[in-house]
Parts: sequence; C-alpha cells; structure tokens
Amino acid sequence: MSDPGQPKKRFPLTLDFVTGLAGRKQAAASPRQNSPQTATQNAAKAAAQTAARNASAARSSGAARNGGSASGAGVTGSLSAAAAVPVKPLSTPNLNHDRHANVPLVSDAVRKAMVTRLAEQGIRDTMVLAAMEAVPRHLFLEPGLASQAYIDASLPIGYHQTISQPYIVARMIEILREGSSGKLKRVLEIGTGCGYQAAVLAQVAEDVYSIERIRPLHEQARTNLRPLRIPNLRLHYGMVCWACPRWAHSMASFWQRPGSRCRRR
Repeated sequence: MSDPGQPKKRFPLTLDFVTGLAGRKQAAASPRQNSPQTATQNAAKAAAQTAARNASAARSSGAARNGGSASGAGVTGSLSAAAAVPVKPLSTPNLNHDRHANVPLVSDAVRKAMVTRLAEQGIRDTMVLAAMEAVPRHLFLEPGLASQAYIDASLPIGYHQTISQPYIVARMIEILREGSSGKLKRVLEIGTGCGYQAAVLAQVAEDVYSIERIRPLHEQARTNLRPLRIPNLRLHYGMVCWACPRWAHSMASFWQRPGSRCRRR
C-alpha cells in the first residue's frame, strides 16, 4: 500500500519525483504542527531566555548605580560647591527647532558627566566647573559630530580650525582666574573659532570681547551664539592690530590659536 504522504507515481517519472523535489514542496506547503511535548519544550526555553535577560538587566543596572556613586565620590564636594556659584544654565533653543534634537549623547546628564570628569582630572575652580556645565558644547558642532561633543577631544569646525577639548578650555580659564575670588572684569579673546570658549568665558567674566580674523568662522560663531542670547559677549571681525577697542590694554587677554596662551594684564 502506498504512503498517502508521498506523491502518486506516474510513468514516465518526472524529474521532480526522481530528485525528491515534489515531496519537499508538499511538506513545505502543509502547516507545521507541534506535538504537545515540543510545545512544552519551546515554552520552557522561552521562559528561561526571558529570565536570563531580566537577570542580566538587573545586574547591569546595579553595577551602573554602584560605579556612578564610586566615581562621583571624589568630586561631590567640588560640584556641590559649584552649585553656590552664581552661574546659571544658558537658555537653549526650542528642541522642536534644534537641529541637534535627535542626536544621541547630548543630554544634560552627559554634560554633567563631562564636568565630573574634569573635576577628576584636576580642575578645582568651582566657577569654571559651573560654567562648563552651563554651556551646551554640542550646539557649536555640526550634527554629524554632536554625539562626540562631550568626549575629551578637540574636533574640527572647518577652515583648518578645531574646537579645543573640554579639559584645555577649563584649564586655560582656570589659569586666567587665578587669584580672583569673583568674576573677571573684561576679557579679550583672540580667535573666536566656533564661539564655544567665548560662551564659557562669558559665564566667568562681566564682559567678553572676542575677535576672529576668518570671516566664515566669525559668521559661524554668530550663528551658534545667537540662540543662547548671552548679553555680556561681543564678537568682532578683523585683525587684532586694528580691531581691538581702545580699552584693550586694561583687559585680560586670551589667545586661541596654535601655541596659544592666556595672560592677565
């Protein structure tokens, strides 16, 4: 008696029957049915995988909490003291119109983590730490680089120039503020670049004047700074020899070019 599951033999035999292709087609077309034993095994396997994923997530969450508390223990005093410094976070653009709105790693928590890292690297001036936290660095970069804004590295801004790494910005301003208990009076920055460092300086000084000799960078800085509405920051375009205001001799000077330095006058 022939097997009902096998295709009926007809002569001459077809190529599909000889190669077994007809049987495979019929098996693929018929719905697959699991036995009660197979279904039980599949359910148990799925439950075990779910339990393993939940346990792994719980361990990762606990490790993150423990690691965060341990790493932040050494700088808690510095950051709590910085909270008393009169430096307010800048008003950021409406996220509905922000070109960086959907970029990962640009949240306030990531910026605070950068400030914690700066304190661990040796930045002790609480006003500088508060200023670094107040200014959103990602707004001064192209969207393609914004996700790298809070790593400790310099990044290109075009025209063979870079935005300095956060530690360098913080350290230079800390040196500029040595011996000062409050805000600086007037600061002249030579080399505006994208405008980030000028924005940070504006948090620790009463008046900041920044000069840029590359016209496209000057325009780029104006575009970057306009949404932040910093009232004590003024941008100038031109060469230092003639663009410096007459009162420049009484200011703290800040260079931002290769071989740059900061100087108190």
